[in-house]
Amino acid sequence: MLGRVLSVAVYLGAAIAWLGAMALSSLLGCEGGCVGDESDRLNLSLILAGIGVVLAAAAFMSSLASRRVGLTLLGLHVVVFAVNLVVLAGIPDITTPAIFVVPAAVAAAAGFVAVGGVHHTPRHDQGS
Repeated sequence: MLGRVLSVAVYLGAAIAWLGAMALSSLLGCEGGCVGDESDRLNLSLILAGIGVVLAAAAFMSSLASRRVGLTLLGLHVVVFAVNLVVLAGIPDITTPAIFVVPAAVAAAAGFVAVGGVHHTPRHDQGS
């Protein structure tokens, strides 16, 4: 139970931190001024981050009633995050969006535990 609670905190905390980072990026704009569609990409990234927070909360809340729905929403959240990385990759100031992959993998693993992806069945002593 404690592991799941900690996983929820890590998963939702990561989603909220990402939203905060995207909000800050959107507010600060591009280094040296935005050209082309860079400003639009930052705004789209912020929207996707907001969708991610909603999906994270929905994944956990729905997992309390249905593990399958929680896992489905977690998978959808992973897809939204991947799309967000593609959007960010188109901004020249962000040269390596791949640096976000490891923290995202940790958040996704925490999300997996948070939505009940790790399913424990009670073991019965069968004697020796």
